[in-house]
Amino acid sequence: MTAFVTGNAGLIGSHVCQRLLDRGDTGSGVDGVNA
Repeated sequence: MTAFVTGNAGLIGSHVCQRLLDRGDTGSGVDGVNA
């Protein structure tokens, strides 16, 4: 499956991205981190 995850630098988004990678899925992520 190919997924697009928003907020992937946050708590939930990072766990979602890791689960997708562990399953062998591909995708992209974006986050609006401003420091």
